[in-house]
Amino acid sequence: MLFTGIGVWTDWLTQLRLASDPAWHAGGIALTRYLPNGLGLAIAIACLAIVPFVPWRVAGAWIGLLSVVGALSLHTFGLLFLLPAMLLIRREISLIAAILIATYTLEGTWAAILICAISFSLSSRWAILREPVTPVLA
Repeated sequence: MLFTGIGVWTDWLTQLRLASDPAWHAGGIALTRYLPNGLGLAIAIACLAIVPFVPWRVAGAWIGLLSVVGALSLHTFGLLFLLPAMLLIRREISLIAAILIATYTLEGTWAAILICAISFSLSSRWAILREPVTPVLA
């Protein structure tokens, strides 16, 4: 505070208050903003707790998906973490998710996240949800 003064710190506290207000547009689209504080934080902690138990072969996709769902602050550019999961599910499903993200609406974005999350998590059981592997010709 000696270098910046008290004004910068009070402005920072004001920003923190705004960040938890769902009516503040610049706060992002994180799920935790629309839930009670304790529940949102519990979801974020649960996503962090799951990380050590994800399958190592698809760890990037799982961690990307968990980072989007459990984000405390999420903007449209943060949805790039969904790409590894979107590349592993069928193209048709990924295309629907991409179209929903492109609506730039809260509902469309979270519908895309849900479609991607459900498809990816069930793709290990049902092969019809996975993108078929095409052989590479030499």
